[in-house]
Amino acid sequence: MLLVMLLPVNTFGVEFDPGRMELEVEALKGQNFSASEFTAEVDDINAEQSESLKISYPGKKSPFLAFALSAVIPGAGQLYNGSNIFKTIGFLAFDGALWGGHVMWHQDGMDLTREFEAYANEHWTEGDTTNNNADLDPQTYRGYLLAEYGDVNDTTVGEFTHSLPSTRTQQYYEMIGKYDQFAGGWDDYWLPPDSGNVLTSNRLHYEDMRKNANDKLTQADRMIYISIINHLISAVDAALSANRHNKKYGGIESDWSIKTEMHYYSATEQIPIVRFTRKF
Repeated sequence: MLLVMLLPVNTFGVEFDPGRMELEVEALKGQNFSASEFTAEVDDINAEQSESLKISYPGKKSPFLAFALSAVIPGAGQLYNGSNIFKTIGFLAFDGALWGGHVMWHQDGMDLTREFEAYANEHWTEGDTTNNNADLDPQTYRGYLLAEYGDVNDTTVGEFTHSLPSTRTQQYYEMIGKYDQFAGGWDDYWLPPDSGNVLTSNRLHYEDMRKNANDKLTQADRMIYISIINHLISAVDAALSANRHNKKYGGIESDWSIKTEMHYYSATEQIPIVRFTRKF
């Protein structure tokens, strides 16, 4: 019995010519070939046809390269894979919008920071720190310490947990509004109607200004975090798309593969993980 391997017609855009196979087989029948020689000749024909099919396969994609490209520039891995152009542009445009938002909110936050620092410089006064108590303005922070605790150094006052920095750093501007021990430095602490009140109008207004500035800067930072997530989503999508591409076109094998799965990090809770594997 003569067995001939059948191949589908129009596989991946290359038309297999059954007529050629039939002619080749008939030619072989007319020759005095042994069974092994006949099988070898048919195998050669099949190999030639298979090679012609491979020519039409789009090149295999590297899931690792696709992942790396999109990890750096969202959408780049999708472009490498030949994915839908809207997906490619979507990842890139979204990331651009996030960075645009970061720049905008960061600039707003810095502008507001300069405003609340200028307000503090105008309405909060530390006073002389040279221990020359005779020249110390009593309506200042150090004057307040001297009047209330008999010393101008907050480091020697036992009930204080904070000491004012020697330079006007971020911590300096945070502490003068946050803690009651610095209330005496606000100019309206000494004036009615807020005299003696640790929560003076100027201090409360200052804290509102500082909160608004910090909110803007926090929003700017949030844009970076979302951008990082966008990079990762784009990268994972690109790697999975590369895998699908290779499987679609004839099961082309890649040295790299990627899959997502759930991983237990406690007895009852799971987290999604991305697993890369490479064949050697």
